[in-house]
Amino acid sequence: MRFVSTTTPLLLCSLHAFAFAFAPIAHRRDFVSCAAIPAAHIPIGDEGDSSGPLLPPDTKISTQSDDTNLFLDYINAIRPTTCIQAVGALLVGYLALVSDQYARLQSPIVLSAALSVYLSYGAGMVMNDVVDVDYDSKHTSKSDRAIASGRISKTAAWAYCTILCFVSLALGQGIGLQYNLWTLSNLAVMLGYALGLQRKLLLKNFLCAFLAISPLIGASILTTLGGSAASGHVTSSTALSKLIRLAAVGFPMHFSREILKDIEDMETDRGNKATLPLVIGGRSAQRVAFGIVGCVCCVMIFTPLYWPMFASRYPIYPSSVAIGLPLCFWASFLPLSEGQRLLKRSIYVLLAGMIGGLLAQ
Repeated sequence: MRFVSTTTPLLLCSLHAFAFAFAPIAHRRDFVSCAAIPAAHIPIGDEGDSSGPLLPPDTKISTQSDDTNLFLDYINAIRPTTCIQAVGALLVGYLALVSDQYARLQSPIVLSAALSVYLSYGAGMVMNDVVDVDYDSKHTSKSDRAIASGRISKTAAWAYCTILCFVSLALGQGIGLQYNLWTLSNLAVMLGYALGLQRKLLLKNFLCAFLAISPLIGASILTTLGGSAASGHVTSSTALSKLIRLAAVGFPMHFSREILKDIEDMETDRGNKATLPLVIGGRSAQRVAFGIVGCVCCVMIFTPLYWPMFASRYPIYPSSVAIGLPLCFWASFLPLSEGQRLLKRSIYVLLAGMIGGLLAQ
């Protein structure tokens, strides 16, 4: 696992750099390098002296800052934190299903699987932004996104999405056909979501919640393949029981968060989408969302379903529960935008506690 944790960031940075290398071409920005500017157009004289010939007013000079900003735009377009959350769900499922500690830490396919998930979910984020570009450009909190604002063109965004899909499937090819079929099914769901399914009542929430727990399916496929992973996986009945328990937490938590996001978007969604807040009202929808969160918290605390699964030598999982669940409770009293963001952070805390507890067993 040490190899995985140290190598993954390097490979991810390399991929982003590879995609960025093609960005200026696809983005069609007419940057002009200083070397290509005729000498007659270069300002002369002492510093601050504007008496000499100046650059034409429509000339853009490429700078390091321009390149850095565009590079960051391409990184942010895939929502790295959301992609990491998907990778976390994959790791939780994998660690829960593989009983042999050596197999957990030494399996070479874990790294490929994690990178494949990261990139495929990033592709989904990009394709959704491309399809929603006109809608997002009018949204108060989304109009500054790279694609919505036009800093990344639609052509460049589709090219970027294609690269991400291709590399994700290439990584999955080394794992197995089943894994790539699962990746393709996820991409199909993401494309359907972007093309119109997100406008159907509650279907948007269902699909987002499903995609949040779908890496658990990928983890189950991972443990059935050859190599060291297969040598340590648990029995089918036990594996199914663990997957159901993990999904029973992840699905409703993400479902409720999507309801809160729908409340934020009520004005821009009106006339464009059918959402629960538009049907029953924002305040009632908020009660439903936090009611779901409260039920999940009660199940995690007061039932014996999760404590044994994540029990370890150190109180990692109990610590995450002690931090994460109060954050969920606190989020219900905050303004809507702050509350849904805090709820997202609480999910990250619980996810980290699950991974840490499984690793320390």
